[in-house]
Amino acid sequence: MNKDSTARHILVVDDEPLIHDILKSFIETCGFSVTIAVNGLEALRLMVEKEFDMVLMDIRMPIMDGLTATTFLRKCEQGEHLSFSEHHELAQSLHSRRGGTKTPVVAVTGNIGDREILIKAGMDEFITKPFNLETIHNVLDEFCGESAVRPRSYAMEDLPAERRIHPRYSIKNNTVTVCNGIAGQATDISFSGLAIRYAKHESIPNEWSVALFNTVKKTSTPYLPLKLIRSIEEEGLPSSGVETKTIGAMFSNLDSNQKSHIRLFIDNLS
Repeated sequence: MNKDSTARHILVVDDEPLIHDILKSFIETCGFSVTIAVNGLEALRLMVEKEFDMVLMDIRMPIMDGLTATTFLRKCEQGEHLSFSEHHELAQSLHSRRGGTKTPVVAVTGNIGDREILIKAGMDEFITKPFNLETIHNVLDEFCGESAVRPRSYAMEDLPAERRIHPRYSIKNNTVTVCNGIAGQATDISFSGLAIRYAKHESIPNEWSVALFNTVKKTSTPYLPLKLIRSIEEEGLPSSGVETKTIGAMFSNLDSNQKSHIRLFIDNLS
């Protein structure tokens, strides 16, 4: 692979504009060029036209999901392109361009339990949503060599090697108290961020803070700064019928004390 930073090209595949805009902005600050695809089929067509050093592949997308796209790619790389019952021309073109090669594909998923499925589909690695940008930087370095620019705002020494991939931990009976008084239910947590369920009518800003309190273990955290990543509306919960939305947010500029509290909070969940 050409290690000239100007030649390294990353394909980001995600149907959520906020996600791929954040990834594109960050990856470009690391010295790479970025192309965006909004589904797996578009990604495969782009891989016929251009060379990419790595693919960041979302899993759940319309038209063609990330698992299907990765399986399609791997078969074309391995000369099994004639086995497809549809997209024959695309398979032939992709084989002609990529046959005998192996482009790194890193899954971006919201479910840590997908690991075996991802590996079987041909993924090389995976990261979880909500993701930590430091994790993205590590993945770029692993598959594309040292990036041209290491952003000053992220302290590499604060991220242990074993936490480069941040597993999610399920939370039960926890209350999230927000600075403006809005209460929500945390559904899971990782070292990089939170998923929180709020009432649909609540207005959540792009940047805010929360404090966690576990009503079972009686543990809590100080206020933790968050940045909004995504917001998904849901049907009414069976128990109450209240319409809700789930917010995905990543921790932002944590100090050492806040990181210690997160580690302790997660340890107490087990």
